[in-house]
Amino acid sequence: MVRLIDSNDVAFGRGLTNPQGLNRFQKALAAAERTPARIVFTGNSVFDGVSTDATTTPPDADMDLYGSAGVLRALFSRQFGAPMAGAIPAADTRWTLTGTGPASSGTTVSGPAGGKSRIMSNTAELSVTTPECTSIDLYHYANTGLGGFTYSIDGGAPVAVSGASPFGYVKTTIDGLAATTHTVEIVATADLCYFAGLEYHSGRGVIVAKYARSSWGLKDSYGTGISSSGASAGGRMRAKQGYAMGNPHLVTLGWVRNDWKGHVATPYTPTAYVADLEEIYGYVVAGGGCILITGEPDDRNNLAPLNGGPYTLDEFQNAAKTWAASKEHAAFMWVKEQWGTWAEGQALGLYRNGTDEIHPGAIGQGDVGRMIYQMLTGHHRYN
Repeated sequence: MVRLIDSNDVAFGRGLTNPQGLNRFQKALAAAERTPARIVFTGNSVFDGVSTDATTTPPDADMDLYGSAGVLRALFSRQFGAPMAGAIPAADTRWTLTGTGPASSGTTVSGPAGGKSRIMSNTAELSVTTPECTSIDLYHYANTGLGGFTYSIDGGAPVAVSGASPFGYVKTTIDGLAATTHTVEIVATADLCYFAGLEYHSGRGVIVAKYARSSWGLKDSYGTGISSSGASAGGRMRAKQGYAMGNPHLVTLGWVRNDWKGHVATPYTPTAYVADLEEIYGYVVAGGGCILITGEPDDRNNLAPLNGGPYTLDEFQNAAKTWAASKEHAAFMWVKEQWGTWAEGQALGLYRNGTDEIHPGAIGQGDVGRMIYQMLTGHHRYN
């Protein structure tokens, strides 16, 4: 389905700007038979999977399974012969909220994980059943004045976790579970319990942890965009640190189109966008990871700047591409370079329907997931 003059290009990682920028992930992938490599998969609705259905927005479970992140997860599962490994963010509808305390839906919480996190009040309870796994990692944000929680697995005794320390994003790991599904219960033990969600795996292969959020751009992910605004300075810091939550080996950033779309309502230039990328890059690299910017398919409205604004989408994409080419631990891929123009992609049946501006349909989502997989596995350049 990938459209290049040389049909082997994507299979060998071509079409990827600065492939050596992914060397940290390549090393993690080489060791993944023993220890899972971990991808934090972020982005807007294109990468959230909302368009896997032609007419309606599917439930979270279906978007996670059939969107590009789910396809990427499935391909790595087959490569390593291990069960699929992923994430269930706290605001995902797979969780059931009970108890007497409220918990925000995540709409007031920023960050790649924060966009799907919950701020839980005392006695609020969340429960979910995981896919088959032998290990579960719980993530929360800890700081002075924040609440803790207890967790229990399969009805076992509750285990207490502090919300006050150590400072920052904290991972709590439960290993040695039976290779089956598991019921997880989280109960807040004080107000302001910042619970990000869980990740599940079987001790090998690749975790593809999707924390995408529809309608958001990069600035929204830390509370200064159009769809998410008004974050405090502390909230912005917490959100940006969230890109390095758990020290992922790779973070994908699929936000470009919505940042371009929002530059009219809030003054935002490609230069300013690159400065924001640089800040996120610092957190990810300090945590031992690298970044892959995933540029979207062509937008039907890309021929003219949006609503009279001064920049086209391609100017934002090319700024990100140039930036990635200059970094030691970043790379860039662009779906448009593989599919061609909106009209060409539409003729191939890759978009959601005949009127959608940018969203891949079910076939397109599968192709994007396969494309990312080929970009990540089609080369072994370390310098």
